[in-house]
Amino acid sequence: YIITMIFYLLRSLAATPKNSPEFVRKKLIRQRENFRQETIKDLYKFVIEADFKIKKGLMEVSQAEFSLVSEFCNLG
Repeated sequence: YIITMIFYLLRSLAATPKNSPEFVRKKLIRQRENFRQETIKDLYKFVIEADFKIKKGLMEVSQAEFSLVSEFCNLG
């Protein structure tokens, strides 16, 4: 569930949904200012790879969650 929510967050930051209300668009613009566009793409790629590894049995869910948290913490 956590990985799904991270997907949703990064997808929203990468491309604002067309049918979203104005207040949501403004909120996403403010949140996007905290990241470089390349960073969002890199994080999204990292999440996709982690999800793939979980589904292939190469990584446990807890390991993936830990590595995702670590990746987000290392942004600063």
